[in-house]
Amino acid sequence: MIDKNSIDIWAIPIHVNENKKQVDAFNFCLNKGIIGIGWETSKTISGNSIDYESIFNNYSNFIGSPKLSSFEKYVRSYNQINKDDLIWTRTGNEYYLCRFTGEKVDYYREKMSKEEIEEHDKYDIWHGLKCEFIRVGTQESVTGTIVNIFCAGGIRHFASNVEKTKEFSMRLYNKLTKTKYYDIDEELSIDIDNMKAEELEELVTKYLQVEKDLGVYTSTCKINTKTYECVMFDKHNFNKIYVQVKTGEINLEDNDYANIYNKNVFYFYSNSEKYLGNKRNNNIRIIPKYELIEFIEKMEK
Repeated sequence: MIDKNSIDIWAIPIHVNENKKQVDAFNFCLNKGIIGIGWETSKTISGNSIDYESIFNNYSNFIGSPKLSSFEKYVRSYNQINKDDLIWTRTGNEYYLCRFTGEKVDYYREKMSKEEIEEHDKYDIWHGLKCEFIRVGTQESVTGTIVNIFCAGGIRHFASNVEKTKEFSMRLYNKLTKTKYYDIDEELSIDIDNMKAEELEELVTKYLQVEKDLGVYTSTCKINTKTYECVMFDKHNFNKIYVQVKTGEINLEDNDYANIYNKNVFYFYSNSEKYLGNKRNNNIRIIPKYELIEFIEKMEK
């Protein structure tokens, strides 16, 4: 079994030629078993002793006018990915969990047939990480941390909520492959009261996505406000829905909340289960604590 402390978790959107649909590029990579990237070069970009400037200036055939600093930053991240690291990728709203099997491949024009060159030109894919692809499902099947990281492009190393994301990813890999490839306990402890604020917010958002069939505007998850954690929406009429999560008591008479729940549905959750003030407004929806616990139990099965 692989020690959980020996791997890292990454997110890499499949490289897309601006003239092609992402789903076509994704299927091209899926069929080859690679997470592909662009940056066409006539020298390998794999290794610890890369002369970035030399490759950039003398051995590259890049689309557009990229900067050396962008090339170097991307390739440094690429070379930090090690065997058995787990990589999240997606196509549309479908998320895949990929295990890097250890081989990094380069594709050179002079070693390819005419047909192969046409294919790689079509998608502008010239390097790749050999991976095992595991389909997970739509965003309701993953955590908010995973959804949000795709708001930025390029190779992303998980820095926020990394331990929880690593544990979630390894457990999910073991579960979907029906193996114990990663050395991690399969049972999660239900301890809502000791969750960090970010973890609790993520749990409530996922509960609302799965149990209430709500969508989420992922860009709002990064906005810091005292009145709500994120903005969600009704999938049938696209009305905005707001969410507030607290580890303490919530005062529903606060005008900051009233300005919203007088016009929109507002979901509240508090670990203390003590909600003060006006709870009779039809737009106010209280999330019972026992429902969150039942939701965790269901998701673990």
